Amino acid sequence: MNNGNLKPFKPGQSGNTKGRPPKLPALDELLAKVLSEPGKGGATAAETILKALVLSACRVHVASAGVVIESWLRKTFAGSKY
Repeated sequence: MNNGNLKPFKPGQSGNTKGRPPKLPALDELLAKVLSEPGKGGATAAETILKALVLSACRVHVASAGVVIESWLRKTFAGSKY
């Protein structure tokens, strides 16, 4: 390994001249913000997605039905001993 080109930083100077990159917003906060924004017809994005998911489940789309049922069960039995 050739260490001849390695030089220490000058006093008071770091190797990262642009500084620390900015933190990304928390994903859960960003998702909550986006899903709560009203869209076409006044419905929020969350309401629109949920309606589409339920309609898909009603059309015998098994994966969508599973998501709807699992969400309903979690809410219904939250905190129960079952």
